[in-house]
Amino acid sequence: MIPISESINRSARDDEVHLAPSDISFARILVATDFSKTAALALKTAIAIGEIFNSEILLVHAIPPFIYVRGQEPVPRETLDAELDSVKEQMEQLVAGEERST
Repeated sequence: MIPISESINRSARDDEVHLAPSDISFARILVATDFSKTAALALKTAIAIGEIFNSEILLVHAIPPFIYVRGQEPVPRETLDAELDSVKEQMEQLVAGEERST
């Protein structure tokens, strides 16, 4: 019969985190960008990790909200669409500029 404390300690050792590449996997990597140099470095790092693990890279950017002032007219839809189109173009340029081995 195994004492309870020994059983608990053995169980804890078996559940420890292992960081060997064969024990972990990154199916998807989410990268947020604000188009800064730091964000570009984060994307390059994510791509390097993604190539090792054959991961899908998801790149996101949040458009800052337009501030509404009481009594002010809402921002026209055309302005919102133009901002979205501008960000889409920046995202496409960012992705096109990244070197990939595949």
